[in-house]
Order: sequence, then structure tokens, then C-alpha cells
Amino acid sequence: MGIQEHTIDVGIDLGTTNSAIAVVVDGQPMVVPNVRNQPTTPSVVRIRGNGSLDVKSGWRIVVRYQ
Repeated sequence: MGIQEHTIDVGIDLGTTNSAIAVVVDGQPMVVPNVRNQPTTPSVVRIRGNGSLDVKSGWRIVVRYQ
């Protein structure tokens, strides 16, 4: 049995306000919805004065690096 190779074309838009991901399906781009079934996700990255980093989605901090 031979090894089959598959590729997936993916585009990622890391915008300053919103982010989105799209894939190519049958030659056409398709935006991948987020867990709320929305095409884009609000995104914010903030570096605090003490050097810690907050990654936010909308109003909620989803990751905090100290």
C-alpha cells in the first residue's frame, strides 16, 4: 500500500481588529466559522507595562502570559 499525499490550502488573516481563516474547497475559498458560527473573530493582543501579554477574543481574555 502506497503513501497518499494530501495538501490543504489555508489562508489566515490576523487583522488588528478581526481574524479569519479560510480553506480552499474544490478550487473555491471557504471561510471557516468560529465556535459562534461567525466568519471572523474579534482579536486583540496587548503587551502590558510589566511585560505580560494578553490575548483577547472580543471582551474576554483567552490567554495571559506572565
